[in-house]
Amino acid sequence: MILISLNLFYSIIFILILFFISLFLKILDIKGSLISLAIGLDIALLGNFFMLFLLIIFVMVSFIFTRFRMEEKADGRNYTRSYQSVLSKGIVPALIVIFPMNVIEKETLFSVSVAAALSDTMAGEIGILSRDTFSIINFKKINRGENGGISLIGEIAALTGSFIIAIFSLFFFNIDSYYFTIILIIGFLSSNIDSLLGGLFENRGILNKHEVNIISISLSLFIAFTLI
Repeated sequence: MILISLNLFYSIIFILILFFISLFLKILDIKGSLISLAIGLDIALLGNFFMLFLLIIFVMVSFIFTRFRMEEKADGRNYTRSYQSVLSKGIVPALIVIFPMNVIEKETLFSVSVAAALSDTMAGEIGILSRDTFSIINFKKINRGENGGISLIGEIAALTGSFIIAIFSLFFFNIDSYYFTIILIIGFLSSNIDSLLGGLFENRGILNKHEVNIISISLSLFIAFTLI
């Protein structure tokens, strides 16, 4: 009991430190930082330290690749993440820890949701540097950064993002090769579901990018749930 209390105490201190770092480095805006703080506390209280640390890995890797060759992207984006971005990528992992299920299922599904989020983030941040981008719907060449676009380097980046989360999950949660494969493949698949939804619905104004993120991660989670 004392060990659990200490782990929770250290987790909360860690979350508060990251909250101020995110504001100082302008990783998140103030609303995004507050929501990120709430999500972190939710996972610390209802999940465990390794779940929290896995989410922090997602944030750190996303930060690095968002700013990777930033001057070449030249897409006019504000690289400080908003609260909508935090919610679209973090709400599903935050909800997973609430629902009752056995430990291996919860940790695997949590890992899938984080792998999906990182896979999509890396695909977008690296894929936008590609000069050869194609529509996932009809495979015709389109402008880089356009919704529904995929590229070779974007797909490699998506798989790499999913692999990063899968390999950390392997060590954190002591999962077997079957669960590792589910995290790796479904996390990667989610990035392509995101592209498909973007091409079909975001371009038509039916969904925005944040709604697409939530739906793609949720669909991937449902696929993973049927496999475990």
